[in-house]
Amino acid sequence: MRQKKTAILIICIGSSKTLADARKMITAAARQFPDVKLYAAVYKASQRLIADTKQPGAAASVSGQTGEIPVCDGLAQALDQAVAEGVRILAVQPLYLLYGIAYNGLMDTLKRYRRHFDAVAVGKPLLAGDADLTVTARALTGKMAAYDDGETAVCLMGHGTAAAANDVYAQMQKKFRESGHGNYYIGTLHAEPSLAAVRKALRAAGGYQKVALAPFMVFTGKHAWEDLAGGQPGSWKSVLEREGYQVSCVLEGLAQMPQVQNIYLDHLAAALDAARGQGSVLR
Repeated sequence: MRQKKTAILIICIGSSKTLADARKMITAAARQFPDVKLYAAVYKASQRLIADTKQPGAAASVSGQTGEIPVCDGLAQALDQAVAEGVRILAVQPLYLLYGIAYNGLMDTLKRYRRHFDAVAVGKPLLAGDADLTVTARALTGKMAAYDDGETAVCLMGHGTAAAANDVYAQMQKKFRESGHGNYYIGTLHAEPSLAAVRKALRAAGGYQKVALAPFMVFTGKHAWEDLAGGQPGSWKSVLEREGYQVSCVLEGLAQMPQVQNIYLDHLAAALDAARGQGSVLR
């Protein structure tokens, strides 16, 4: 019996800078699944998934163990390419933080393409369960350990979402408290807890002279470089400096950490097994 052509599609939101940060994740997937065709796609946050671009050609490529991995400019282009090349079983791994609006949009788009494949399965986002939260919290506290000096607050900036999954920020805050890292604070740009809530918590705690800022985002894009660490008056760095803190910034996305990469790889492996064994698995 002829084996059906199987492929993996890794997708992320962002720009060419995002692609540069995503290379480690993409090449890690290529190493773990060397016998499976691998595609990647990058799309902008402002770009509606359902009305995705279909421009010819690939935006870039990433070198993998089995050759060049095409990186398409948009999800629809990547799916069209997979269909054209005869892929019948597809495992999709989004490099998303949580089950938010982007994840729901991805699912809607995949349902439109479902008829082109015998089986489609989608991997979970990074923080899909308690174990994922625990590993991610441990990775972050390890990376930021140099700032656990008793006088520095570590403030992490997430994006925030209108979806119910925004609760993941409160869950992560709880993980830090449970592990004895009471100097860690999470805020978001577009939801709660806000920067105002973080500032209030810092004042209530007292004793902090310094603040270390880091993005609580998969990749370091515009939000990290401008909204978090930028020189404009409204950036987190500027606001906290005006309040008298000595501020330093650690601009590295979560996907750069091996522990986080392993979470994604585990989610991808589960999606690939599901696609091969159960057919369509669309959450």
